[in-house]
Amino acid sequence: MSDLFVNTFKETRTCTFKGDVYDVRDNGAILRKKRSGGRHRKLDNFWTFGTKDAHSGYANFGSHKVHRIVATAFHGEPPTSQHIVDHIDTNRMNNRPENLRWITRLENILLNPITLKRVLEAYGSVEEFFADPSKPKHKPLPNQYDWMRTVSASEAAESKRKLENWAASSTSPSGAGLGEWLFEHRKRVEPPKLPEITPSLTEGAAQLNWRTPSEFPCCPEPGKNHTLMDYFRALSFGTVFAANEHGKSFFVDGCRDRHSDCLIVVCRIENNPINDWGITCVYLHEGTFIHENKATYLTLVEAMEIYSAGTGEGFRPENYEPELGPSIGSPRKA
Repeated sequence: MSDLFVNTFKETRTCTFKGDVYDVRDNGAILRKKRSGGRHRKLDNFWTFGTKDAHSGYANFGSHKVHRIVATAFHGEPPTSQHIVDHIDTNRMNNRPENLRWITRLENILLNPITLKRVLEAYGSVEEFFADPSKPKHKPLPNQYDWMRTVSASEAAESKRKLENWAASSTSPSGAGLGEWLFEHRKRVEPPKLPEITPSLTEGAAQLNWRTPSEFPCCPEPGKNHTLMDYFRALSFGTVFAANEHGKSFFVDGCRDRHSDCLIVVCRIENNPINDWGITCVYLHEGTFIHENKATYLTLVEAMEIYSAGTGEGFRPENYEPELGPSIGSPRKA
């Protein structure tokens, strides 16, 4: 997944993994925090999906696998040291929490269609294997079947229970056996849909999570190697940040995100019946400034609290008027 979508998320959790503290988002992105009192390391304090390993296909973060960090944050510590992470849709770069689960190596083996075929050849059915792993029907077994006979009765029973629960909660046809489900269930998993980026009415600008085609008057012209800071310098309090058929948004405040390569912009929204304040993130991707609509808020205080969390700046609500009315208002010192 492109790092362009690193800020497209709904929930963030924190976990400790191998002695380090991580913030983890529900889109599979991670941020390793700087150790207290320690030196800043190269991979500290920025959001990333990791780097794809050309050999394994997994996303790596240094010497660690990203999927284990995400699974720890959203699903807790592995039940035992023998548990591994399963990518439900088989896409090893899809590290969204709903695509990950802790499983035993036995469960992982049975979820592999090649190994499952060998089990069926040796035992006749998955049910026969679970009934007594030590007694295959067809002997002698070649070496690749030896692991089957070493599975304990308790391990087989627990794996059977979990696999049956997964099968029962899936969309498999009524009456489908466990073996059939094991073969077919992965084919039905739909990959997650990435947010759609659409062109805007301004050349060199695009929109993300922004339905109405809009203009961005202060957006730098394309083809001149502009940076995010060029865009930021073009913004000033009260200028029109965005405009469309429904009205305009006026720039109130903005700053570089402390964790990601983007601008965070706070605006007052014109003609909005409920929420008058909004936050937009601006990314520069392959020469295009992408404007992502993050959320809208009822009051400026709400918007500034979220804004301050992203920038790392302190925020004192008592220094802001909770309601600034229909006109554009500036922060007022107490």
